[in-house]
Amino acid sequence: KRKKAIPHYHKISEEVYFVLSGNGEITVDGNTKKIKAGDAIYIPIHSIHALINSGDKNLKVLCVSSPPYTAKDFYFSK
Repeated sequence: KRKKAIPHYHKISEEVYFVLSGNGEITVDGNTKKIKAGDAIYIPIHSIHALINSGDKNLKVLCVSSPPYTAKDFYFSK
């Protein structure tokens, strides 16, 4: 089973995802793009985003958030 991050957004934190290895797809505000090792993706505040591993290997992503987000800043899209 392929792992994924379900659609969600943050009201306080913006994020940058750095793809360290693997392949996948990211959706930000309804726009889906393929991602691979070496890619960086900016996710603004209030942007609904989701991530899925679409490859055969592990998808490793480093997420940098500013300010650091907490469970209180994690909202699921309807």
